[in-house]
Amino acid sequence: MPQPLSSLEAFTSNIRPILEYACFVLSPQTAKNSLLINSIQPKFVKAIFARCGVPFSRYNCSLSCINASTLSKRRVVASLIITYNIFNSKVNIRPQTRFAPSPTSSRG
Repeated sequence: MPQPLSSLEAFTSNIRPILEYACFVLSPQTAKNSLLINSIQPKFVKAIFARCGVPFSRYNCSLSCINASTLSKRRVVASLIITYNIFNSKVNIRPQTRFAPSPTSSRG
């Protein structure tokens, strides 16, 4: 009987990179698109658990069992990492070209 973790490698090496490609640039702009992208991983996780004969209770519990994160959380982390790298000059992009201060005061 296959183990969920070994079956998950097929997803993490073949499918998830396509879903996460340039996520900080190609981030889903609508809730509908976000739901579409996010719906792929739960289906795959459920199929892995079924194939391995492991009961699938809830998606978040299943992710904990296989030590994985949701795609939306991974997109947020990737966006934060690239933003940090831009502001700390770890990539060859000037922050002024990508980020602009608000023209109005946000306080008072």
